[in-house]
Amino acid sequence: MLRCDRIPVMLNLSATVKATRATMRVVMRIPKGYLLVGCTAFLSAQVWPRAKAVNGLDFQLMTQQKERCLSQPFHVWHERDEFFENLEEVKSKPTPQYRRGHDSVVNYPDSTTVRVDVWQGLPEFNSCFVLPQFNPAKLQFRVEWQIGTQVVPAKGTFAVLERSSPQPWCENICAGWWTYELRIDSQDVRLQNQLVLTIETEDGTRLAKYLGKLSTAKQQDPLAIQ
Repeated sequence: MLRCDRIPVMLNLSATVKATRATMRVVMRIPKGYLLVGCTAFLSAQVWPRAKAVNGLDFQLMTQQKERCLSQPFHVWHERDEFFENLEEVKSKPTPQYRRGHDSVVNYPDSTTVRVDVWQGLPEFNSCFVLPQFNPAKLQFRVEWQIGTQVVPAKGTFAVLERSSPQPWCENICAGWWTYELRIDSQDVRLQNQLVLTIETEDGTRLAKYLGKLSTAKQQDPLAIQ
């Protein structure tokens, strides 16, 4: 621990055994500010890792898309819960660490909720990629946890929460949107893992692939679907 408010004085007092009282008075009259300069300079030299608030999983498209486009047929977003309140990321090597206050946080919560909004019938010239015809009521979702090169299948369930059309199915020529909720088992999954989500048709044709990782950036409004 720092004790720099006394060390310089002791050094001066021990400079000579035969110091006179007058000399001792001079030494003891050293302004306190002089002694604190050394402490302040030393403390300011300490570099502490900077922590940033974690705003949940941020999903980015891994599927190749057009360089210039206006509309995404899919929007994938993480539904945050109280687990992420006051959660902070601290940069470290080889991977970032996470904490809440002074406590280290290692794993995701037991369950992670992800929502997928599907917008069908977008004009092809505005869409970031063209989709084949598919039945939105029969979409499939493949989810995996990835850390480094290691990929492990994730377990979970999904359900249709909303849809804009009462029809049981609709081809690309029809406009409409659907919202799916995915509940993913994340018990004992370390926070350094990323979530890989692949959206497929009922026959296994890949429509899009997304990578979700914890982010400190401000999340996009989930209702702002282009």
